[in-house]
Amino acid sequence: MNKAIYYIVRIGKLTPKEGVSKKIEAQLKYIEQNKFNINLIILTSEVGDISWSEHPKVRIIINPSLATKDVINLINEYFQKNHIPNNAIIYLRQFGSWSKSLFQFVRQHRVVFEHNTKEIDENILKINSIRGLRGVYIKVKHIPFFLLQKYYAQRTLKLALGGIAVTEELAGYEKKLAKGKYDCRVVANGTDYPENLPRDMSNNGKMQFAMLIGSYSKWHGIERLLESLRGIPYDQSYIIHIIGDIPKDIIEDIKANFHDSVKYHPGKNKQEVIGFLEQIHCGIGTLALFTKNMEEACPLKVREYFAQGLPCLLGYIDTDISKKTQLDKYVYSVPNSSDIIDFSLVVEFIRGVYANGKVKSDIYKSSKKIMHMDCKVRLLNESILSIAKENS
Repeated sequence: MNKAIYYIVRIGKLTPKEGVSKKIEAQLKYIEQNKFNINLIILTSEVGDISWSEHPKVRIIINPSLATKDVINLINEYFQKNHIPNNAIIYLRQFGSWSKSLFQFVRQHRVVFEHNTKEIDENILKINSIRGLRGVYIKVKHIPFFLLQKYYAQRTLKLALGGIAVTEELAGYEKKLAKGKYDCRVVANGTDYPENLPRDMSNNGKMQFAMLIGSYSKWHGIERLLESLRGIPYDQSYIIHIIGDIPKDIIEDIKANFHDSVKYHPGKNKQEVIGFLEQIHCGIGTLALFTKNMEEACPLKVREYFAQGLPCLLGYIDTDISKKTQLDKYVYSVPNSSDIIDFSLVVEFIRGVYANGKVKSDIYKSSKKIMHMDCKVRLLNESILSIAKENS
């Protein structure tokens, strides 16, 4: 069996601040350190200032069209031109829609999928968000499309060797799509960890919170956070920093209505984020995952918080955080809904966490065993090869 793995990723824009870009950069480091035979093929419409774009294990294909059929054609052309063997393992990050072109590709190759979201459900949610007569018209018009999605999803997944999902919930979703005949395993997201322990902070004075946003989406929950704070008297016990690329109207709302309790900062690169988090007491994770019809996730930003030793405010179930891993004691959980968050209780909880001593160093050490990208890449390589061996 050829053990070469070709990891194929399609992304709209490849920039240093995108979560997928950060994930790939960290994966590359440990793929190289462990001498794993994994090669990356990235298809994108635009490339920013990526430090690893010339890495020998990376091939970036730039093409303005990211339609599924066009992407599959580009992959096939690349394979033919570079004489990729037929028995190579293709690790394909699922993208776009389930279609005939993707079905045919999987029929011709040994494919293991990577699943990061509920593909069909997301499309349905987008259609359902359109209101009025136009919404009714589009829903009716898309009925055949969604029937084809389920038709090709089931047949494509059955043809594939198997899959890797980033959460247990997504693994169950894909198995259900395939009517149960699908070997889908779980490898949650990870991140790189700094070599040195983070500096501990006291719980005296104003509590500093940070919410990292790579690129804006509703599921981050900025709106829920702001609505929870709107109209309440200014509380000098905390300040919330929102960092990233967010819509102009939200930035204007923050500046006009939240005085000194919420501050907006433009997106930062990796080193800038690390430096900024050194002054933070608590990271704010995803607060509106319900907008994606999901309960469980493993966002990169939460792993970045833990790598810097930060306790977190979360509004979802995290794949790596449980009583078993003992990381749950560093998390203040709120319901996965649009309910208002009582921030005074969050502040009280975080102060209590810091009252217990060397919090940041403890979180860093405990989470590193679970969330370090080295652990995740080792498990990923092992899982892909195991799936390929057992399902060939």
